[in-house]
Amino acid sequence: MKCPNCGGNLSLEDNYCPYCGKPNALARRHVSDMEQFKQDYEKTKEEVRESHLSAGFFKGLIARVILLSVLVVGIIISLTMLRDVYSIRYKMEIKDSTRHAAEYMDQLEDYLGDEDYISAYQFMKIHEMDFIHVYQKYSAVRYVLSEYDDVCDTIMQIVFPRKYGTYDDLPKQLSDSLREFYKSGKRRGTYLGEDMVAYQQFTRQHYEKMKDRINELLVTYLDLSKEQAESLEEKSDANRYLIIEEAVNEKIKRED
Repeated sequence: MKCPNCGGNLSLEDNYCPYCGKPNALARRHVSDMEQFKQDYEKTKEEVRESHLSAGFFKGLIARVILLSVLVVGIIISLTMLRDVYSIRYKMEIKDSTRHAAEYMDQLEDYLGDEDYISAYQFMKIHEMDFIHVYQKYSAVRYVLSEYDDVCDTIMQIVFPRKYGTYDDLPKQLSDSLREFYKSGKRRGTYLGEDMVAYQQFTRQHYEKMKDRINELLVTYLDLSKEQAESLEEKSDANRYLIIEEAVNEKIKRED
């Protein structure tokens, strides 16, 4: 490339002619063009990068939405299947319990006659005996058995705290369980047959025996006096709770 002024040799990198000192217009234009090209290149590169990031974000978002939708559908299907399985199993148990009603009632009477109340309650639960009309005459005693089981379970939690956890809230839990048990003794149930009065007496008889068992447990494991245990039924919720809480705290002190 020649200098237009003196004819000397020039390059695009020469801002001025090394021979005559005149400015090299082509060099200035070249530098300007390169600067513009560099700016355009950086701008294009940034746009491409943002475009890729945006596309990747939306692709990732879409993928996450699809995955979440699949999981939700899977959970719904699983819950539906579990519900159907439970429904089928429940219907089979009801059918079995109805078909063997005479046999199951004999077995239940044996448990009650032996005063094996925990087994009686579990037997009624296993065979869904509280949901079938043929067992309706046992509805009241089943309610008492349920509350009796709950009281016994709470007492065992107090006796064996290392197995079940801690003493936290157990005095309140036992007081509430006793309240519900005492209420169950006054419940008549839904049986309205000709021998309704006889079954109410039957329920009351077993309620009194279960109450005696509970009182024995309270005397044995919480060191309540016999009089204290027997008085709990007539106590207010607050007074019953205070008696039980004091007994549990004393038990904790002795074990420490």
